[in-house]
Amino acid sequence: MGEGSTSAMHGGTFTLNDDEFVDLDVVVKLSFSDEAEERLQHEYLIYQHLNSKGVKGIPTALGLFINPECDGPSALILTHTGQSIHNRTESIEYFQWYVFITYFYLIGPLMLELRAEFQTTLKNIHAAGVIHGNIRSPNLLIDEFGDTTIIDFDRAEKNESQTAQDAEFNRLTQILERKGR
Repeated sequence: MGEGSTSAMHGGTFTLNDDEFVDLDVVVKLSFSDEAEERLQHEYLIYQHLNSKGVKGIPTALGLFINPECDGPSALILTHTGQSIHNRTESIEYFQWYVFITYFYLIGPLMLELRAEFQTTLKNIHAAGVIHGNIRSPNLLIDEFGDTTIIDFDRAEKNESQTAQDAEFNRLTQILERKGR
């Protein structure tokens, strides 16, 4: 799937058994160093905080698995929520919905709706007292139904500074304006 600055990401399917089986598409972020493990733990705590505040438009953190041994990776399991607006054309798997998204969402008035969804999510993240800290196009996702998600909270911090929130919101707006052209 990809690599972050301190972790590797892999896709997969997670099967839940609660009287019936449910398959979920997931992303597993693996850490291979003490620093990366700390960032995974931090990211998990941020997801828990945002979830407790009812923030929508972010992945669901399904679990954090810390390897007690020093020789293996730890893992953060998240729901898979789409493909980034940064590389949506690079995947054959998403080609059909890419064409749909391109012509019906990214060109014309519906692009404004997607922009508004990303902006609302970021406003809700800020209202929960969190600054994302890494707003960039690879962290903005759209799924095959046109739903938007903001991901990758390992650099997030609890910060209620209006100045920091405004700067981050302006950064998001600049990214979305470039992608909408």
